[in-house]
Amino acid sequence: MDEQLLRHEFQHEADRRNQEMLYDPAIDERWKKNRWALDVAANISVDARLGERGLGKECRREDFRQAVGGQHEAVFEETWANPPRTWPEIEVLAIKLVEIGCEDHKR
Repeated sequence: MDEQLLRHEFQHEADRRNQEMLYDPAIDERWKKNRWALDVAANISVDARLGERGLGKECRREDFRQAVGGQHEAVFEETWANPPRTWPEIEVLAIKLVEIGCEDHKR
């Protein structure tokens, strides 16, 4: 198994158990319809915080581009530089991803 992938996956679980991250299972319930957005947001949060020990910036950039398009590179760069550090912040990012993703699909 890839060490970086394991670190990434265990960090997701650590984020759910860390009281300072303010995880609430209701977040997962709210995001059943647009799970992709919560997943992209949480993955960016995890790997930006893990740095070289995680799956890396380019992996997350590609996921981001596939989710919302390449024209939102500035959003990705800002998020990578200042990743969400709590579940409520991750959820705010997910909302933003849905908004810019839906905006692109209207064009």
